[in-house]
Amino acid sequence: MMQTVAKAAFKVIGIAVETTNKNMQAVQDIGALWQRFSAEDIFNKIPGKLSQEIYEVFTNYTGRYTDPYLTIIGCMVEASAVAPDGMVAKNIPAQTYHIYLAEGKMPEAVGATWGQIWQNDAQLNRAYVADFDVYGPQAHDPNHPVVEIFLGVQ
Repeated sequence: MMQTVAKAAFKVIGIAVETTNKNMQAVQDIGALWQRFSAEDIFNKIPGKLSQEIYEVFTNYTGRYTDPYLTIIGCMVEASAVAPDGMVAKNIPAQTYHIYLAEGKMPEAVGATWGQIWQNDAQLNRAYVADFDVYGPQAHDPNHPVVEIFLGVQ
């Protein structure tokens, strides 16, 4: 059963790439971004973190899910935090979200859950302002990994 929640505005700092879901481009671009996040130890370079969770934010949509958008991998931070060189800061407005749970082998489970979301795009009344995945402690559970996907809706 899907849960719907209202979330207050928040700020993220991280590294970003502009991409599109056309021709599987996002799989390559976001995969490379995750590799860079790990290789460059970005998590430990983000100032003012409010938690140990990693946020993968999808925003700056130019249209629907098949059109270009910005992906940021980073953390929720204090409002006063400033992005270091090479990173971006983005304020995510208050919004209502449907929460989906991606469960199972990662990152395949997250990709499969997004695939289901895109298949139902026309019925979801998406806001196309910001969506995000939260990689919390459960995402790293070797026996039952879970990632929360927050889909902004109108």
